[in-house]
Amino acid sequence: MPRFVRMLLALSICSALVACGCSKKQPAAPEGFSPVVPLKLAQPLSVLAPTVLKRPLVQMHERMGEPGRNVKLETLVIDELVAKLKDGTAKADVLLIPSGRALEAALETGALEGEPTEPIARMIAVVTTAQGSGVKIKALEDLASESVGSIAVADPAYDAAAGLFMDAIEARGLLEAVEPKIVTVASPRAGMQAVADGEADAGVSYLPSVMFGGHSGTCSIACFLPKELPHAADVVAVKFAGASDQVDAYLTALNSPEAQSVLACGGFEPTVSKDRGDAAKTLLIPCGAGLQPAMDAIGKVYYERTGVRPDFSYAGSGMLLATLDFTRRGDLYMPGEAFWVTMAEDRDLVSDSRPVVYFTPVIAVPKGNPGGIESLEDLAKPGVRVAIGDPQALAIGPVTQRILERAGIKEAVDKNVVMRGGCIPELANCISMKGADACILWDAVAEQHHEKVDWVAIDPEQNEVAEVLIATLSCAAHPEEAADFMEFIASEEASALFEREGFRTEPPEGIRIAPREGPDV
Repeated sequence: MPRFVRMLLALSICSALVACGCSKKQPAAPEGFSPVVPLKLAQPLSVLAPTVLKRPLVQMHERMGEPGRNVKLETLVIDELVAKLKDGTAKADVLLIPSGRALEAALETGALEGEPTEPIARMIAVVTTAQGSGVKIKALEDLASESVGSIAVADPAYDAAAGLFMDAIEARGLLEAVEPKIVTVASPRAGMQAVADGEADAGVSYLPSVMFGGHSGTCSIACFLPKELPHAADVVAVKFAGASDQVDAYLTALNSPEAQSVLACGGFEPTVSKDRGDAAKTLLIPCGAGLQPAMDAIGKVYYERTGVRPDFSYAGSGMLLATLDFTRRGDLYMPGEAFWVTMAEDRDLVSDSRPVVYFTPVIAVPKGNPGGIESLEDLAKPGVRVAIGDPQALAIGPVTQRILERAGIKEAVDKNVVMRGGCIPELANCISMKGADACILWDAVAEQHHEKVDWVAIDPEQNEVAEVLIATLSCAAHPEEAADFMEFIASEEASALFEREGFRTEPPEGIRIAPREGPDV
């Protein structure tokens, strides 16, 4: 396509995106974002906390500058911390501690005064496996499989993560299958040790412990506990009897946006929402619409971790490339299939790229499959209403064309097409509202609409898997931050978030990978 035609196309697309609300305009980040945690301390202040909090607290105190040197931090493994409180040898001005059994035991000692504060941060519960163990757990349902023999879980009556785990498997209808596999251990730390030693196939612990604890080199995140259930444990503060009158200033600092960002970098969920205007920098990321559920979640975590806000612009991959080619504005590009990145490379737009997730096409049908679609060949039957993705607009389009050609039914299916979608949500909504009997859609997108959409697998001989890449752009305004976000996308935590939303981070076996080359749109 000649460049001037692409420019006209891009202009029309930009206007359309603005008109339909697909292009998000957000406030720019202010200049002078300060990384310093605000605190004024005239006298030394002593803080006692569990070891899991050590890393973010040390970093936080360093960012306090001179006042931070007046904070004396002591950290202990939670069991030792409680033991010192009980025998009266623990001395400090303020105790930071997770809610649950440990807090109740601490309050019973009489060493503390007053009520616990509102939550300062929240601990996120996860299922863990040993690195290199070969145990495949991507969701709670996998714990019911025969490949998982034992699961190390603390007593749910005392440990918040264990209690959340039991609630989760009961809510998912997994209690009968999973409960016999549970091996009760003294604590989440003991559970991770059992997993690391090969004494259990999986365990239940906290995100910071897996990321930065003593088993960070031996255990991995398998999956997060369901997001629709309450968080695992709040981290609260309690004053010691006779505490310094500067404790309140310290607690105020812990709730500042700067301090909350440090806690987020330590694997905790902040409890103080960051003002969107507080972003140090904003990354512009044109992104395939089918990736939105996972990328929104990942972007939120990354923003809390770094203060850099990913600003996603969701639309069909072809639309995004046309706009990007015209405007030359963006830091990263993440279309729904690899060949769009190849085309961006041909336009000298890409500086680096890497695979992230894999989409497998399926036949999406309205709930209950009223059209009786059982195979790809059924799409060619007279009277069947078919929706397809526009090959010149979104990634599923050319993939669909190649699948139909392999099956030898492209011409017959073309006669049945009642709608050509310009973006993934449009196709999904068409099937949800029974506007067509079937369409070819990504498996993850079909699963996201499972309440109104069922799907039928495509014969592996006819199918292909779309490799989704993320690319840093040569026109990036923030190249260092763009490269850092790409690294985060490849992290174990981001992979777990993708899996939580139904996306594959490894290609399925037995199905060809789609070619990275495609038609010039």
